[in-house]
This record gives sequence, C-alpha cells and structure tokens, in this order.
Amino acid sequence: MLLDALGQYERRAQELNGRNPTRAGAERQLPKVLVIVTGKGPLREKYMTEIGRLQNGDGDGDAWEWVRCVSLWLEAEDYPLLLGTLPGGGRRMSLKA
Repeated sequence: MLLDALGQYERRAQELNGRNPTRAGAERQLPKVLVIVTGKGPLREKYMTEIGRLQNGDGDGDAWEWVRCVSLWLEAEDYPLLLGTLPGGGRRMSLKA
C-alpha cells in the first residue's frame, strides 16, 4: 500500500512540477518526499529491492525524481533523535510495524 501511494505521489508531482526537480516558481508545486524505512524484518530486502527498481526506472515507468526511500537500522533510543532532525514541523509521520 505504501509503495502504491508513493508511486501516485511521484506521478502527481511530475504532473504538477514537470520533469525538472529544480523547477522554480511552480504555482502548485509539490515538495520532494524522503521516506526512511527502519527495521530489519524478513520483508525488508524484498521491499527495498522493489523501491530501488522504482527509483531507478527499471521496469514500467520513469525513474522517480520526487520520492526517495532509504533504509537504515536504528536503536530504540535513536528514533527520537531522527524525528527531531526532520524539517516540516507537524508535517512528518512515523510508522513502525
């Protein structure tokens, strides 16, 4: 479900922003999105492989320019530190499965 939503966001951002991620002055420009996937569960590798394929444009569509996903492992005490570094005030979300 998350991959589908990110793909929809990428397509919409390309529609509104054009193909140039540095385009300035766009009237209805959407921001770039960074998704940080944490944990090391059994499906991590599968999803990160699929995300890499989408980001690189390997397959059905163009390479993603507006959405980026990275994966990392954090100790429990590091989560608040990570969230505290993110810009956007209340426009951030933390999901943990």
